[in-house]
Amino acid sequence: MKDRFIPYIQMKCHMHWNTCYLHAIRLHSGPVFNSIEAGWHVYPAYHGGSTETQLFVYSTADSYVTVDCYNTKCGFVQVHRTITPGMILPKVSDYDGTQEEITISMYKAYSTGHWWLGYEDSNGYVPVRYWPNSLFNSLANYTDKIEWGGETASYDYPRVTYAPMGSGRFPSEGYKKAAYMRNMKVIDSSMQFVDAPSNLIPYTPAPQCYELGNNPADVATIGPHFYFGGPGSTC
Repeated sequence: MKDRFIPYIQMKCHMHWNTCYLHAIRLHSGPVFNSIEAGWHVYPAYHGGSTETQLFVYSTADSYVTVDCYNTKCGFVQVHRTITPGMILPKVSDYDGTQEEITISMYKAYSTGHWWLGYEDSNGYVPVRYWPNSLFNSLANYTDKIEWGGETASYDYPRVTYAPMGSGRFPSEGYKKAAYMRNMKVIDSSMQFVDAPSNLIPYTPAPQCYELGNNPADVATIGPHFYFGGPGSTC
């Protein structure tokens, strides 16, 4: 069973009013869709108009019947006093300059069955919160799918204009310019870190707005990785 993974997420953000975009890792399972996800997002409509980059979590145990399970809602138990979903992330990357990274981990504690969220930046690693095992059914014991990537949404209906994703630049621009995730790992049933499978399936439903790619020449600098994102617009 592979049930823990740790991606490194570039913290570059371009703001766009009335839209939501997020960069996250997601675990999910079925047949009743259960999912937990964590990362960073910019979501003015949810955060009172704020265009700051914020840590977030989201979960569902009922195939999104309950739709507002962000951050402190829906049974998530906080254990750390200062690192908490909804907090503003003070450092973001500069285009073609200093790159800021955070580490997000989600793992299942075998002693309790709870799903834990871990967070790490330049100050070190801390356990943040957990989702009680009792919240879930199909995700109660394991996850059967892991996703890394970005997502956007628009709330300007009927005008559907999507926000920039990542740095707002396409992956072809490469390191220090495009958003990336790197060193994706899972913990297997023997509790050992292993690299994410090499046969990950790419999914880019709107390639005219957002793309996905890597650059073998950058492996020496940032390790195994992928670049993702783009300028958005009308997809």
